[in-house]
Amino acid sequence: MGKILIIEDDDEIAFLLQQFLLRKDFESDIASNGLNALSYYEKADASNSPYQAILLDLMLPDLSGEKILQQIRRNSDIPILIISAKGEINSKISLLQNGADDYITKPFVFEEVLARLESVLRRSKKSLNQHLIYTYRDIVLDDSAKTVAVANNKITLTPKEYELLRLLIEHPEQVYTKDMILEQIWDDIYVDESAVIVHISNLRKKLDAAGKNAPYIATIWGIGYKLDTK
Repeated sequence: MGKILIIEDDDEIAFLLQQFLLRKDFESDIASNGLNALSYYEKADASNSPYQAILLDLMLPDLSGEKILQQIRRNSDIPILIISAKGEINSKISLLQNGADDYITKPFVFEEVLARLESVLRRSKKSLNQHLIYTYRDIVLDDSAKTVAVANNKITLTPKEYELLRLLIEHPEQVYTKDMILEQIWDDIYVDESAVIVHISNLRKKLDAAGKNAPYIATIWGIGYKLDTK
């Protein structure tokens, strides 16, 4: 398996997490501050063995986790799982809106981290094994290149946003409930409906801003979501 980048300034937590993941066949590197984390990430990204995912603490001594997330998201859709003592719902929503794939609140159990990590990696692997091009109105989703264009404007989506769009565009007439989306996109028991709401909202804004045929996603009140077929 590829490596995981652990960005955590608590040496004991980082070490124990690294050893736990190693027992589960995941190798990892540890960065104890933001600048080292970006250096690790950039070197790996430029090599033939980039990281598979990032476990990111927020409260770091030099560069905050929020800024690291923002910088990496400028040119990468690598899965990023936040691990933080900040448990406020507004903080969670803000990070999800800015590209985080999941949020784990400290204190945590290692098995929960593993479950969420394996879930996001399963979805990434599934995506890599598919080589299809989907079109709807002026949306073109190239599943081999993992790109999305709307009215010939290429847009950047987070991994979850991408999977949501692919789910909707595969069956444009299908109405998906929040529970159906959770089951097919998140595939674990640790995420609630707020994650669906946030990611649908973000995806809708990106599609509508880039295209000429907004709205692209319809809310079926009391049921769920589907592509807008009007």
